[in-house]
Amino acid sequence: MSFNCILEEKCDCFIVRELEEIYTSLDETLSSINMILGSRFVKPLRAEADKWKSDILYMSDMVE
Repeated sequence: MSFNCILEEKCDCFIVRELEEIYTSLDETLSSINMILGSRFVKPLRAEADKWKSDILYMSDMVE
């Protein structure tokens, strides 16, 4: 996913725009990961799925 950013000249930093699309994507991805973690077939991949969930939650916190 690419982020639409603008340069804020007052503080010389970039500001992310159009956050709704980012929130939607994060929510959909988190929902998918939760469905995977709820599956009885996830056992061989549980550690990787837990890591993905942790990363998605971290990204969500960063965007908020």
